[in-house]
Amino acid sequence: MLGFAACVDDPVFVAAGGGGGGGGTSVVTTTASSSSATTSSSSASSTSTGTRETCGNGAIDAGEECDDGNSSNDDGCSAECKVECSCTTCFKGTQRQPVCYQFGDALGSRSLGAAACAAWCPGCELAQVHDEAELAAINNGLQALGTQGEGRIWVGGLRVTTDSFAWADGTPLPSDSSLWFKMGGTCPVEPTNLDPSENGVILWDCPDDEAGFSYKLADHNEAEEHPYLCEMRPPGSD
Repeated sequence: MLGFAACVDDPVFVAAGGGGGGGGTSVVTTTASSSSATTSSSSASSTSTGTRETCGNGAIDAGEECDDGNSSNDDGCSAECKVECSCTTCFKGTQRQPVCYQFGDALGSRSLGAAACAAWCPGCELAQVHDEAELAAINNGLQALGTQGEGRIWVGGLRVTTDSFAWADGTPLPSDSSLWFKMGGTCPVEPTNLDPSENGVILWDCPDDEAGFSYKLADHNEAEEHPYLCEMRPPGSD
């Protein structure tokens, strides 16, 4: 991957071809930030307000952005308990939560997409979308990458009952959530819950959506092949 990234308010997306490998990657920032960019995988600034007594204890204390329970740098959370801005580890995707995203344009089933995410970096998985703000930020990043033609992109939700889903961290994704595609042109209301094999979740940009470019969630057959969106949440940042 490229050795630079900028900490910005909206996600920095890393586009990777070839099924999640490191070749041919690029970094796209969705907005400019008033803060300065950072280069390579240097450790966080010494201006941390976290204390040595608490940093490294595995819990996020006052003044800490993360705490992975060690005093190492270059693992996504620095020895000063600051999120490290680097494409080789992790960088702040949003100010609301420090998440890295990677879009993989290689086509694959949901399980292959999940495997590609896991191969990208330790702890990486198919992306989770917890609220409208995160969905809007992801839409901005995908639009900046020019993914309008993709239509369907794998993310990490799975069906748990006939009419409800959940993310990998256990957060419920009920059928009446506003994150699902609900109306636009001739597109159906999601989740359709019509096909028992549609147990996965995708980001769907319905071509007939009157709102134009806008990915929302839809249930989908896990065996179908589509691109995928990965995420990494720095250790101890949840």
